[in-house]
Amino acid sequence: MPKKEFKNPFESVKNLFNKNKEVVADGGEAVVAEKRKITGEDVKKFAGKAWNGYSFVFIFIAVFIVWLIITSGATTWNGVMNILRHSSVIGLIAIGMGLVIITGGIDLSVGSMLVLTAVMSIEVFNSTNSIFATFIVAVLFGTGLGLFNGLLIGKAKMPAFIVTLATMLAFRSISQFFVDDGASNVNGSISGLNRDLSSYQEFFDFGNGFVATIPITGILLIVVTIIFVFVANRTKYGRQVYAIGSNEKAAFLAGVNVDWIRVSVYAFTGTLVGFAAFLTLAMSGNVDAAASAKNYEMYAIAAVVIGGISMAGGKGKIIGVLFGAMSYTVIDKIIVALGLGGLINDAIKGAILLAAVFLQVVGPMLRGVKFTDQVKEICGKWFAFGKTKKQLAAEAEGGESVTLDASEDDAVTEAEEAAEHAVEEVLDGAESPEAAAEDIKAEEAGSEEEDKAEG
Repeated sequence: MPKKEFKNPFESVKNLFNKNKEVVADGGEAVVAEKRKITGEDVKKFAGKAWNGYSFVFIFIAVFIVWLIITSGATTWNGVMNILRHSSVIGLIAIGMGLVIITGGIDLSVGSMLVLTAVMSIEVFNSTNSIFATFIVAVLFGTGLGLFNGLLIGKAKMPAFIVTLATMLAFRSISQFFVDDGASNVNGSISGLNRDLSSYQEFFDFGNGFVATIPITGILLIVVTIIFVFVANRTKYGRQVYAIGSNEKAAFLAGVNVDWIRVSVYAFTGTLVGFAAFLTLAMSGNVDAAASAKNYEMYAIAAVVIGGISMAGGKGKIIGVLFGAMSYTVIDKIIVALGLGGLINDAIKGAILLAAVFLQVVGPMLRGVKFTDQVKEICGKWFAFGKTKKQLAAEAEGGESVTLDASEDDAVTEAEEAAEHAVEEVLDGAESPEAAAEDIKAEEAGSEEEDKAEG
């Protein structure tokens, strides 16, 4: 048996740094070709692709550097790790929000959901003195609240904005009512864990502990992020979630159970909110039914948007949510370091959210287009108002403007709309595309039998 020739696995990498490389021509002869030089256009394209795919990393690095400059190098390793710790609750909520937004939905109830779940979990801990029972109840109760939202949105076909706006108010109100008459009332609307119980200190140490200088809550956030990144990118379920956000009708025609996938993402969001409520109690030991988790829905949405997930649905990476949550935490620290005060804090964060969404919407239109060309295009649209496509084409060719019947110009659009309506009528009431096809075949077979009988 001939000895196998050893090939250096790094040879191809080494060739990248050589000025010349050997290639085989059509005749089989080896020739030396000059290596293609990297141009500014290549760098620009690479930078564009890197920004489009991982803008959340660059944003986090940028705000982190700004924070280091403002603090004048006084930041310690523990201070950096606290970014991860303080991002854990919002990060968990934002992962669920990311799934919802990818499907084209929204959940405004996550803050109130966290408070109600935390209040119920406090009662369980104070009654059982069990950390495990508290965790199970928090996760299951949060899942139940999310499932309630999902059923109204996915199965009852109610608008997500209205449903979650209503449950946001309802969950917060129920929390305050329950705390007002509850045995765990500490002061006013504040409900807290019983510090005299034997498991309290263990629970508190868990929420504020570190493993190799890394906060436990931060480690849990990273683990949950990895799980959901795998689910979103490597499973059939994840592909279905993205398909619904990209084109719901196409996903339905492809056999995706749109209703139940939509229900499930709200249920998963509730699960993550329940986990976040458990960590909140572990870190602080109490919750204010009137004030805790206020504006968390906005913070979660901001983390999702900064993380690169499109508000239109169907696009984005779950891993970006982790960086988005940490970026928002660093922004909060920058505001505090500048001494701007808590009263203006949310105004600045709201402006950042608007700017992020604005860039997400306008950015694709401006990418690769000169500003002057963009202005000309916008002005051209204003001056062309009321003209048909064929009229504009005739003017562009130097001819005189002609008057055409609008129906001729819009014939293709009308045909597309007619086809779309036809598909909707065929699928109306059908459980699936396959069922609709069977119904059509049955109707055709019945028509053929009637024709034969009449003949």
